[in-house]
Amino acid sequence: MKCAVDENVNLIVIGTREASGLERMFWGSTTAGIIGNTTIPVLAIPKEAEWKGLKNILFATRHFEADDKILIPVFKLAQLEAALVHIAVFTDTDGNDLSGYLEHGRLLNTYQQTLPARYKDVQFKTEHLEGKEFEDTIEQYIKGYDIDMLVMTTHKRNFWDSFFNRSMTKSMAYHINIPLLTIPVD
Repeated sequence: MKCAVDENVNLIVIGTREASGLERMFWGSTTAGIIGNTTIPVLAIPKEAEWKGLKNILFATRHFEADDKILIPVFKLAQLEAALVHIAVFTDTDGNDLSGYLEHGRLLNTYQQTLPARYKDVQFKTEHLEGKEFEDTIEQYIKGYDIDMLVMTTHKRNFWDSFFNRSMTKSMAYHINIPLLTIPVD
């Protein structure tokens, strides 16, 4: 990663392979380590991935990103391939936080109204996904809508945050067989 920073690269591209449960628990993976510790976007391409072009890009979030620094790379990629951008907001249904659920619905409505006005040349589809497990819900969506690439953001975390709350983005690097583009927020 030091080399990427020193050379002022714009994107790190890395191939991935499936890590066993023990591997993930004790050592993590090279890809997850890079994703969690870099300020440069990472494109992780699983060994099993088959390139079919980009027709459907899924941007999955729980943070309602509105920063052009995050959104423009995704939308430019979509424009190059005339792809549909699925913006999915996930709400965990394990908790009884009705206010959080309603807030996600309200913010998703804001996405539906503001993004097409700001980015006129991009086709959007917004979804409010809900479930008990983020990974399972996203994987079902990927299969159901023939998603070609998953895009997620990474957030800088302190030791205790990373110890007690696992990174959804890193977790998805282990679970999917399509390219994963991660964009650091902090």
